[in-house]
Amino acid sequence: MKRVLKFLFNAARTLSLVLVLGLLGLSFYLSLDEQRERDFYQALEKYEDRQAEFSGDDSDDEMGIMAIDEPALSNYEAQKVQIPVKGGSAYLRPSQIMYIHAGSPVTIVMNNDSTIATTESLTRLDRMLQDVDGGYFFRTKSTILNCSYVLQFTREGSEYRGRYTYQHVAKMEDGEQINVSKEKADELSELLDNLTF
Repeated sequence: MKRVLKFLFNAARTLSLVLVLGLLGLSFYLSLDEQRERDFYQALEKYEDRQAEFSGDDSDDEMGIMAIDEPALSNYEAQKVQIPVKGGSAYLRPSQIMYIHAGSPVTIVMNNDSTIATTESLTRLDRMLQDVDGGYFFRTKSTILNCSYVLQFTREGSEYRGRYTYQHVAKMEDGEQINVSKEKADELSELLDNLTF
């Protein structure tokens, strides 16, 4: 009889433990479901807000442009690139980078007038930025420039030893002038036109 009672007690104890664990698991699952539902409705609300922006009055051109450009810019500004520097890494948003000059070391010029020296090659940086940014960066022979910071793109002429020659120049917002070869000039001009509204 004692054994039977002990067996029943152990079975009841095990059953109650399984029941408690099951209830905890169920409550956890239900709380996850509630969180997913809240996330879904928040995403739906954002989507409806964005749809309302797109379907707004066509006479308001600025709002139409802002609604079209907003998703691309927010994604562009949110992502970061890990760039190796001496003794560690720099974590930069592409929108922070104004241009990158080749050299020893390669120098990254930021939009806040600071610079970062990196141990990475210009070719590797170009590949990294093309993967992230969606077309804002342009590579010349010795520079990667962020088209968002190009203030002017001009063809300047000069006379040298009796001959008149042209040089294509990208003038950056910080005053830096970056020479662009004739072969690359049309490509940069087309890219700037595509990024302009």
